[in-house]
Amino acid sequence: MYQFKDLDEFSTFIKGRRVVVMGLGLQGGGVDSAQFFARLQAKVLVTDLKTEEQLADSLKQLKPYDNISYVLGRHRLQDFIKADLVIKNPVVPWDNKYLKAAKSNNAWVLSSVDLFFLLAKTKNIIGVTGTRGKSTVSSMIYSFLKNKLPSYLLGNVPNSQTLQTLFKLKPGDWVVMELSSWMLSGLHNIKKSPKYAVFTSFYPDHLNYYATMQDYFYDKSAVFSYQSSSDYLIANRQIQPYLSKYKLNSNVLLYSGQDFPYKPAYLLGKHNQTNSAGVFRLLVDVFKYQADEVVKFLVNFKPIAFRLEVVKKVGNLTFVNDSTSTTPTALLKAVSAFSEKNFILIMGGNSKGLPYDNLIKHLAKAKKIYLLPGSFTEEILPKLRLKYPDKVSANCTTLESLLTNIKQNYLGKEKDYYVLFSPGATSFAQFNNEFDRGRVFNQLITKIF
Repeated sequence: MYQFKDLDEFSTFIKGRRVVVMGLGLQGGGVDSAQFFARLQAKVLVTDLKTEEQLADSLKQLKPYDNISYVLGRHRLQDFIKADLVIKNPVVPWDNKYLKAAKSNNAWVLSSVDLFFLLAKTKNIIGVTGTRGKSTVSSMIYSFLKNKLPSYLLGNVPNSQTLQTLFKLKPGDWVVMELSSWMLSGLHNIKKSPKYAVFTSFYPDHLNYYATMQDYFYDKSAVFSYQSSSDYLIANRQIQPYLSKYKLNSNVLLYSGQDFPYKPAYLLGKHNQTNSAGVFRLLVDVFKYQADEVVKFLVNFKPIAFRLEVVKKVGNLTFVNDSTSTTPTALLKAVSAFSEKNFILIMGGNSKGLPYDNLIKHLAKAKKIYLLPGSFTEEILPKLRLKYPDKVSANCTTLESLLTNIKQNYLGKEKDYYVLFSPGATSFAQFNNEFDRGRVFNQLITKIF
């Protein structure tokens, strides 16, 4: 493992060396890595299984750099064998054959998050993870701190400039990092954890990637495993059974929704009250901000895009975009938030292989259940038709045809309805990702209604 005292020393080391960015992607992470190393005058090769056409938006951002070359639509073993450093896309498994070839030929293999932790000038890093809630909690913390301290929101957020932030980061700055399990996995290799960790929840997810829940939690555990006695872990009580199996060196503060006995004005659902409780404990109990100020901020916090976001009201229909709902658990949370309201549910997509039997009984209060095509829909549809034969509609093959059907059947009726778009599945049957799916939903609402 290489050791560098700062970015300047790393810049000297990497200049002229061969850096492979494995996975350019569509959310900005690969673009950030490629731009970072191009600025450091490395010889950068970007390789991705997607085609030039699929990656057009990302490639456009790299046009100014003449020291970046490309291998698209495939990976070549020779590129990894010759590499000095490989920056891997977080979702690529560490035992991938190309990464193994690189390591066998003495290349350094890291993710952008690993490199950030190795080079960041500041120790003021707040790492936020969890199966659900990490985006909302990260955004809450950052939105509060940015008006008081020099702060950055990095990690698992669209168009994050995680590595390029290193160029301007100062020792006293604060960083809020949303961290997926895949991003955290590499921190086990470098034995680093953020000084402040918030663990929001833990539910079945990514079991098409992980063999067991224990494997999934192990990657998540990097958020606290290498903390010291002067560090802090703020954790949802729900994960305490998992924490009990680990030796915890840091100061541990547990929380539940009862620790925040205030009703958010804009955030829907009990799970968001729990999210608020975690942020409250960090800001008040650890950072010592005034409780009244923090309560006022949290009560008035508005949802971020595609997370139970009220998009528009048209006549008697109110549209709610929860496109980041990619698991049955997330869908269950959304449905629970609307259990006292008249709602029409849009769900479905591709399966992650997660259990969903507990979900089915909680769909009873939906006025109508529309399903988008995909393998998850194929799995659950027979059971839904058996239990709710008069409620289920799977005749619409696109989101546009589905919304048109809702317009024809429900717009202008005497009753008010919420149209809840919470798929509970991945988006890849028809969309690039859940963010693309959310954007398309919003665009179609404007177009159709």
